[in-house]
Amino acid sequence: MKILYLSPDMSAYGSAGYQHDVMQELAQQAEVSFYGPGFPAYHAGDSLADAVAKAGFAPDWIVCGHAWLEDRPGAAVNKFAHIDLTRTDVPRAAILNKEYTNLAAKLEWMRGAGMSVILTHHHDAAGHERRSGVRTVFWPFAADHRLFHDRDGKTLDLGFSGILQNPTPGNQSDLRVRVMQRLFECDGDLPVRLREWCRDLRVKFNALPRSEAQRALAEQSGLYRRMGTGEYAAFVRSCRAFLCTRSPADLVSPRYFECMLSGTLVIAERSAAHAAIFPEGCLLEFGDEAEIQGRLLEAMEGAEAIVERAQREAAARHTWEKRVASLLAELSSCRATAAA
Repeated sequence: MKILYLSPDMSAYGSAGYQHDVMQELAQQAEVSFYGPGFPAYHAGDSLADAVAKAGFAPDWIVCGHAWLEDRPGAAVNKFAHIDLTRTDVPRAAILNKEYTNLAAKLEWMRGAGMSVILTHHHDAAGHERRSGVRTVFWPFAADHRLFHDRDGKTLDLGFSGILQNPTPGNQSDLRVRVMQRLFECDGDLPVRLREWCRDLRVKFNALPRSEAQRALAEQSGLYRRMGTGEYAAFVRSCRAFLCTRSPADLVSPRYFECMLSGTLVIAERSAAHAAIFPEGCLLEFGDEAEIQGRLLEAMEGAEAIVERAQREAAARHTWEKRVASLLAELSSCRATAAA
């Protein structure tokens, strides 16, 4: 299949790697021309016809990647108005990103741009389809099985990495803060020392504080550091268990799949979204910071059966290799249906 993929170059994007993971894997399974800021062929004055001509082939599909639309709350979503997708008969697809910001505007743009199919990481694909009038497929996150595996030894009992509270319109709670305070004696958002009940555990809590001042202190003291891809993957692989709390809009983040592939137990905030992806018995759930103590001790006493079940499930169904194959199958099915 030949695809013109519209996206900025995401290879140096620091906040998350899934956008780049999808692009890399897609290039392994299809003939792809990437077009957007950062790629050599891109020019801000190009029309859609120019972009297609620069692909060097007649595309079977045009796919708008994760970063083609604007995610900043309240901003106009169409960052590249000079690429008018209504001016082609080539079928179009779009990957919906960060469903907790500008969702209505994104869906409206996708409908107006003539998308044949939308892929969403959010479990409420049916709701998005009702709002957009465009076929919408639930396409969960995944992970790279080449980076996340269990061939390393476990040197830590519990890990966490990320911001303490996401300042987005998704109304994320402060549960991460409260869990940290249950585990550690804290100075504001800085975890100073483990509390008595868990002092024998090996815990790495790589948490980015909420204020600029405490972020600076955390980085200066070594309590927080932004990790590169390889370092982060090694960290996940090194942990017996990892803390996962709800993302904005209840998205089930790539971290679940990264942990499962790594043989790392997921200890996750309870969410109905889990059942839309995982069979029962693939993770340990908790409701609040009071419950985390029992769950963590349960994990340390032995959760091998859960870890093994989750790892088999992730390897069979939740790698980017398999997820991109399902995307290509969906595009082929759409094209066959349209031609019938």
